[in-house]
Amino acid sequence: MNKEAHMKTTFYFLSWLFIIISYSFAQQWSWQNPLPQGNILNAVKMVTQSVGYAAGDAGTVLKTTDSGASWTILKSGTTEQLMSISFCDVNAGYAAGSSGVIIKTTDGGTNWTLLSSGSYNLLYSVFCVDVNNCYVVGDGGIVLKTVNGGVNWTNKTTAAYYALTAVCFVSSNIGYMVDVSGSIL
Repeated sequence: MNKEAHMKTTFYFLSWLFIIISYSFAQQWSWQNPLPQGNILNAVKMVTQSVGYAAGDAGTVLKTTDSGASWTILKSGTTEQLMSISFCDVNAGYAAGSSGVIIKTTDGGTNWTLLSSGSYNLLYSVFCVDVNNCYVVGDGGIVLKTVNGGVNWTNKTTAAYYALTAVCFVSSNIGYMVDVSGSIL
């Protein structure tokens, strides 16, 4: 190898070595703007005047304790898109979204448990009647119900062909759902 080729090889080797060493000592990147994160948010639920939660893409769950002036990122335990979030009180809540994901917290969002919904449908809306009774609706007219805090989900799918996009209950037995065709059930 001639001297010029040897110098080029040495230069490239030292350049790569410098890059590798730089990466190994580099600081971690952190999100700066918008704070506290930049994922799309799909739902928000205020539980009290000051305590509220938001949910969105990539399993994002946020919490505010100062009426929305600041938000804290919570670890949801999923990377699925969350479309809806519902809380029974300041501690107990559920969130639902893509691939049939349903998560639950009983400690104000500090810890989340992934529940087995038995579905892979996109779930658009979740509504808690109380900590044990909850409804979830989604694609293909799917309606899921739990009466034991999410341990088991019963499929109450309607004859609706369209996606059910929202659910709300006014009592443990009276509820309403809407679909993308404009129907109210």
